[in-house]
Amino acid sequence: MGLRIQPRNEKFFTLFSKAGSNVVESAAILMEFVAAPHERWAELAKRMHDTEHAGDDTTKLVV
Repeated sequence: MGLRIQPRNEKFFTLFSKAGSNVVESAAILMEFVAAPHERWAELAKRMHDTEHAGDDTTKLVV
């Protein structure tokens, strides 16, 4: 039997959409990181770190 998500209200969809956007942003940063020269790694790592924490904040609101 598959996992079913049963939204409780409209807020769920807003937060789910926000979490999806965060995943897309994280993937874009990762793609940029892979192609970036070593000098940019620290900046990109900080951006990824900040994006990760934004995702954590959204997850806390969903659960």
